[in-house]
Amino acid sequence: MVFLSLAIDDKASLKSFLKKTKFDYQTVASQASYMSDKLKVNEYPTHFLVDKEGKVVKVTNSAEELETFLKRML
Repeated sequence: MVFLSLAIDDKASLKSFLKKTKFDYQTVASQASYMSDKLKVNEYPTHFLVDKEGKVVKVTNSAEELETFLKRML
């Protein structure tokens, strides 16, 4: 399982934020247009689960719903 975060912040702002806040996964800066134009994200956070074939199998804004789905899949 791979966790990846897409951030709307530019690289410098993200770097400053990550110095203060520990993330245990990779974060990609300057993704606002990709998230709105391609992924159609309009609410934060939005979680996408993608299977090993690259198919989106779940989209949710709820951490509880994400946890329930992952438990069911395991």
